[in-house]
Amino acid sequence: MAVTEMKKFTVICQASKAEALVRRLMWLSCVDIRQTESDGLDGVTLERPTELDAQITEYNRTLQKIKEAMKLLASYDTKAYREHITLKVKKKPFSPPSEIDFDEFVDSGRYEVALSKLDKILRLSKMLSDKKAEQIAIGDEYHGLLAWKGYGVPLNVRGTAYTDLTLGTLGKKANIAQINRELEKSALAEVIRVGADKHAQYVSVISHKSDTENALRILLSKGFSPSNLPSIDGTIDDAILALEERANENLENIEKIKAQIASFVGFEAQLEITHDIIMTRIVELEARKKLAIAGSVCIINGWTPVASCERVQGLLKKFDSAYELEDPSPEDDVPVLIKNNAFASAFEPVISLYSLPKYKTFDPTFIMSIFYTIIFGLMFADVGYGIILALGCFLAIKLLYPRGTMKKFFQMFAICGISCAVWGAILGGYLGDFPSTVLGIDANVAIWFDPIQDPMTFLVLSVAVGAIHMITGMIVKMVILIKQRQIFSAIFDVGSWIVVFVGIALALLNTKVGLITALTGVLMLILTQGRAQKNILMKIVKGVGSLYSITSYASDLLSYTRILALGLASAVIAKVVNIIASLGGENIVGYLLLIIVLLIGHTLNMVINLLGTFVHASRLQYIEFFGKFYEEGGTPFELVAPKSKYVLFKSKKDI
Repeated sequence: MAVTEMKKFTVICQASKAEALVRRLMWLSCVDIRQTESDGLDGVTLERPTELDAQITEYNRTLQKIKEAMKLLASYDTKAYREHITLKVKKKPFSPPSEIDFDEFVDSGRYEVALSKLDKILRLSKMLSDKKAEQIAIGDEYHGLLAWKGYGVPLNVRGTAYTDLTLGTLGKKANIAQINRELEKSALAEVIRVGADKHAQYVSVISHKSDTENALRILLSKGFSPSNLPSIDGTIDDAILALEERANENLENIEKIKAQIASFVGFEAQLEITHDIIMTRIVELEARKKLAIAGSVCIINGWTPVASCERVQGLLKKFDSAYELEDPSPEDDVPVLIKNNAFASAFEPVISLYSLPKYKTFDPTFIMSIFYTIIFGLMFADVGYGIILALGCFLAIKLLYPRGTMKKFFQMFAICGISCAVWGAILGGYLGDFPSTVLGIDANVAIWFDPIQDPMTFLVLSVAVGAIHMITGMIVKMVILIKQRQIFSAIFDVGSWIVVFVGIALALLNTKVGLITALTGVLMLILTQGRAQKNILMKIVKGVGSLYSITSYASDLLSYTRILALGLASAVIAKVVNIIASLGGENIVGYLLLIIVLLIGHTLNMVINLLGTFVHASRLQYIEFFGKFYEEGGTPFELVAPKSKYVLFKSKKDI
């Protein structure tokens, strides 16, 4: 409902106590610590705590390690490894986040134990990777030797006193007999085939030492490739047997390592707490980076809501620090924190996606939330889709326990789902025309009208909602101007147009009254919009020229026809899905087709049109509504508070 009023604080404390003070401010969860600048501190050299970057980097590495370990343990939570699991207590699905005493977890040593076990898990993971790589290497070597199986000469024998023995491969189609005939003409050498596979022939070449070089030259021209077999005692068969033994031993080691890793399944809960502790410590370090050190003194600057000033002062007094709480000056970039009731707060993410309002300007969240709900419901008017959306979001909130912005999005879509269901009942949308097409109910189920049968009424409704939306934005602008004591501008720059539009609307009911009202507004514009001009003629020309803005308003009003477009799109697609689903007839195949088509078709229709509805409903707020009064550009209030993903922290003492 409003932009929260802020106080600027400046704290000067002993540098030795700065870390503890920032930590307590973080747990207070009501301040935004800002970068301390040197303005106004002439002659004082300020230093930044640069050593914190290394700690932040190390913490981020640990977070990645935790994510890696948790992913690894999840892959071992299977029946195959269940017998190895020693930690049986696991977090149940859809259980609420645990409340953890931050201090107790750290002081009891559980945090250090968790880090130690994390290192052990990752060492086991590295050992497992190494063993798997070794197994692949053994397999490659093993398959490389298989083709030589049966070769009875020890591998470390590569010739005699007068001969050389060379092992290698020839192409699969190489004619060894012909190659030997060619060798007879030029060298004392012979090629002997040892084995073959689908890729090559494996051969040994026996040559006289004086002819080895010449023989190899001839063989190389025939596609011969020397083999790099290991020079070991024993034959190929001995080497194969040794590799088989190594492979079996390695497999046993791999299974042992897997069993050790599986024994940590269930430890994820401790890793989750450790993960969130580290995230919280990173928040603290990022805040401390913004401080300024001047010798033995530390300077802290920041912002806090006025409502939290008493709590902040109480903490600062405990640290015997010098501090000042003051109102913002015109030069300050005051952070913006918007505060709304339970209903409107669900729509705050829509504002944040656009831009926060400037400090001490109007927060339109509440008014926008009402129109957003109505427009969203009109664009996606269907009882079935609305109930599914609302129930889905409520269940997500109940079972997934989302926090922050994600929770607000679920709440917003749940509210919009209810609006969809209400408008669906009014306009007769029940999974499209499911009652008539699938159930055969020959009756108009719409409370008011069917948009497909009566699109012109739907068009009028869309434009009417748009007109009310736009005029509301103009009224907000009038109120803002009046509060700024610009009463004349409020009445004649904005109010004149409202009179014109009200007159146009009245003309639909009573032509004479409407025409008089609209002309009154026109006259107000002609007489006042050229008031900045000194020449009377130019005043009139400028006033008449202001009437051209009617084209801009008309363009904005036409934008609301997208309500008609999206409403008809979802309804027509749903109708087509129902028709296709009914084509199978009244038999088993037909019923199966009915179920499958309805499930797939309506799911796709809902997902696609839900996205389009969200985008276009937001667009109408950002451009057609906010464009009338909104002052954007507010800097977000960056709350320094414990950050967690898996658990909820509590802490009451300095840690």
